[in-house]
Amino acid sequence: MVRHETSSISCAVPHIVRSANTGYYSICRAPPPYARIAITLPEADLAAADRLAKAQDRSRSWIIAEAVRRFAESRRQPQGQNDLGDSRRAQLQRDLALTPEQRVREGEQTSRISEQAKATRTFSYDEFVAWRRATGTVA
Repeated sequence: MVRHETSSISCAVPHIVRSANTGYYSICRAPPPYARIAITLPEADLAAADRLAKAQDRSRSWIIAEAVRRFAESRRQPQGQNDLGDSRRAQLQRDLALTPEQRVREGEQTSRISEQAKATRTFSYDEFVAWRRATGTVA
């Protein structure tokens, strides 16, 4: 099956095609495989798909296919992968490289630092300005 039109070229087997009008050569590639299906959607979902299609100047089929692609992609990612940032993931990998004893020591150190941070008093802006004036660092 070889069909050549002015707007698009589609064929079952890729091959080189010479235009009779211009004399230029082009490569005829096989179109992506499509399957025709019938689905039943709630009217509100169909209306939403139609609104998106119109807003994005796409077909209804493209909108629904894109939704399926995105849904399938979200299911391929391991659970919890989106929960961690790059720096947190790197920290966890460094922690897993430690021995159990080293992990306990790191945990104890983190606990001590956390307790020190809780004990640190925060100051109001007025107290900060008064401290700067007392130390002579304010002009």
